[in-house]
Amino acid sequence: MSTAAQYKKHTHREHILELPDTYIGSVDTSVESRWVYDAATGQMTWRTVSFCPGFLKIFDEILVNALDHRVRMNGRLAAGEDVALVKHLDVTLTPTKITVRNDGDGIPVENHAETGLWAPELIFGNLLTSSNYDKTEEKVVGGKNGYGAKLTNIFSSEFTIETVDHRQKKKYVQSWTSNMSTIGKPKVTASTLKPYTEISYTPDLSRFNWIGGVPAAIPDDMLAILATRIVDAAACAGTSCRVTLNGAVLNSNTFPKYIGLYLDTAADDGAAVGGAGVATAAAAKKRVAFEAAGERWEIGAILTRDLHGDAPPDERHISFVNGIA
Repeated sequence: MSTAAQYKKHTHREHILELPDTYIGSVDTSVESRWVYDAATGQMTWRTVSFCPGFLKIFDEILVNALDHRVRMNGRLAAGEDVALVKHLDVTLTPTKITVRNDGDGIPVENHAETGLWAPELIFGNLLTSSNYDKTEEKVVGGKNGYGAKLTNIFSSEFTIETVDHRQKKKYVQSWTSNMSTIGKPKVTASTLKPYTEISYTPDLSRFNWIGGVPAAIPDDMLAILATRIVDAAACAGTSCRVTLNGAVLNSNTFPKYIGLYLDTAADDGAAVGGAGVATAAAAKKRVAFEAAGERWEIGAILTRDLHGDAPPDERHISFVNGIA
């Protein structure tokens, strides 16, 4: 091979697939212990799971988009704009397909002036596109590099965007297949529906390194980890937004309730009187110090013995900051 022949040039999409750790983190699966949500008990449990960080990342890109949209709509309403707020965030997890749907203003169903593309196609099917490039704007949302949901699209065998623009009175549906290499023709129809945006995707499991080979369906451990992330999202969405997992409403929409998921008994919303409080009477021995410390800060602390009993503290600590990290 000549010296020059050893060099290769990838398209951006090919580069992402060939070097995924640069964009979504590791695609390897490891066995580790972590907190996961048990839908049967409605509590967090500490157990050993098989975890693939990159697989969680492509889900998080879609989930955080929905959380960010809630923040943006609230901010625009406060600024006096006429917007539809995000009051519902619904996530459906199946063994092969994942769907995230939120209400609030839909994506504008109109052509982008510079590219001539429909706005949804530009946003979800073209790398390095973002609404977060303005460096002068103060941000409390995630995403700034123009990858986001496109990474989910690239690591999926099928990816579909569906949105209703209630101002244009149009509904837009479009799909991509084969890791975003094949683009379907957008379908634009008249619509009088209330606005919403729905993303559904079938992850390409062959793009991740699973223990024991490529599975036929999303492993149960990863589904449990995704469910845990949705519970996290519910805590961040607050009481003004109903979050559901497979149709079931999640009752972790306040920080005290979220802390309670780790303590076997849900914390009482009214516990934080004067800045600090205790969980419900049934769990009085499990003390929860809670502080609402400003517009965007809520702080909770518990005694380590309430997580570990008489055993010395170990890696079972919980570190959770906002709806992004």
